[in-house]
Amino acid sequence: MSSERVTLSINAVTRQLAAEAAERAGLSLSAWADRALAYYAVREGAPEHDHLADDLTEALADEHELAAADDEFHQRGAA
Repeated sequence: MSSERVTLSINAVTRQLAAEAAERAGLSLSAWADRALAYYAVREGAPEHDHLADDLTEALADEHELAAADDEFHQRGAA
């Protein structure tokens, strides 16, 4: 799944909370925000368009692969 650079406006408190959560998760703020946005988008409802459903399936597969790699990284004591 490709990434796209976008600009978002968020309040300072939200940004600080997200930055702290990202640090605890061992992620960049961008990676953490991507996960949070994907989670909320799925929670709010499935895509209405087939091409978006395909993109979501691909994104979730990528997320699963990254999570497995992250688990392996932590198990090796590298983090």
